[in-house]
Amino acid sequence: MQLSFNTELYFIYIIAFILVILEQFIKRKYIEIILYFFCVFIILFTAFRDPVSDTIMYTDVFNQMPDIWNLINGESIILDKFPLELGYLYLNSIVQFIVSAPQLLFFIIATISISAYYFLFRKYSPYIALSFFIYLSLLYIFREIVQIRNGVACALVLYSVKFLYEQKIKKYILIILIAASFHLTAVVGFSFYFINKILWTRKKILLVLFFGLIVTQIEWIYQVMEILGNMGLLYYRIAKYQGDVVAQQEVTLVKYLLYCFILAYVGLNNWGNRTKGSLENLLLGILVFGVLIQGSFHEFRELADRISSLFYTVLFLLIPIYLKYTRWKYIILIAILIILPFYFYRTVQWIYNPLQ
Repeated sequence: MQLSFNTELYFIYIIAFILVILEQFIKRKYIEIILYFFCVFIILFTAFRDPVSDTIMYTDVFNQMPDIWNLINGESIILDKFPLELGYLYLNSIVQFIVSAPQLLFFIIATISISAYYFLFRKYSPYIALSFFIYLSLLYIFREIVQIRNGVACALVLYSVKFLYEQKIKKYILIILIAASFHLTAVVGFSFYFINKILWTRKKILLVLFFGLIVTQIEWIYQVMEILGNMGLLYYRIAKYQGDVVAQQEVTLVKYLLYCFILAYVGLNNWGNRTKGSLENLLLGILVFGVLIQGSFHEFRELADRISSLFYTVLFLLIPIYLKYTRWKYIILIAILIILPFYFYRTVQWIYNPLQ
């Protein structure tokens, strides 16, 4: 009996849900082992999944790309055909040299993204299954199933936090550059270096929230587009996200207010070792700027989502770390397990009706 694609997604989600509960009762090393094999399963599922909205575009690009040997020997002009980043295009070409099957491309990309999350969660999250559950709820479908290039960028940019926190700056820069070779938005990861220099106090958080509310009333992207003059990759990226401006602004404003609430609740409470240079302070600072970006780019919902998602990935670590310190741990955990499944259900429905 062949299960439908959405049924398969629900099955995966239920397993993740159960793992979050089990995590509260069994030893961490067992959860890590179970989650490792679960991630392997997710990678295979992602690689051999049913086609969705963006898949046709990815397969079309793949089928038109020459293999890496022919690309090096005179067919590089074909790269001008696609307004896509070179890292992604060259990966297509390398895969073409191995086997002309886009499933291998999807497998490699899913392996990069999901492995980055797994190893980062295992190292820094006090509740690794919860981190993975939040990731599946908020980002998996949008970034590993639909917008896979941005998915790689999100995973690698978050992974770069590891090297920034450990003061391995060269590795941090390298990871950001690799991520940017798949999706240009990853360059915002360089801002993490400066965010890490700030000690986030209640006053600073409230100031950013207030400023973000102001910029939601300013439509500045149109002026930037005029300066760009209808040319270049950046103009193309912005223009394609214009769409129904009024409707998209409304959705973006709702998201902005939601993340403001999360930031206010987590950021304004004293918890953990929030000193300059600490992991908690770095993650909180990244979330602060994510909320600011969401408000600043409100004119284009998709643009706001793709850029801010690079910041919001810190929630996968920030929420579990916060739970470790709060006395309301189980109340908040129950709330998460009640609320996030509704969001996941809505996302699955979005696959079949993206304009809802």
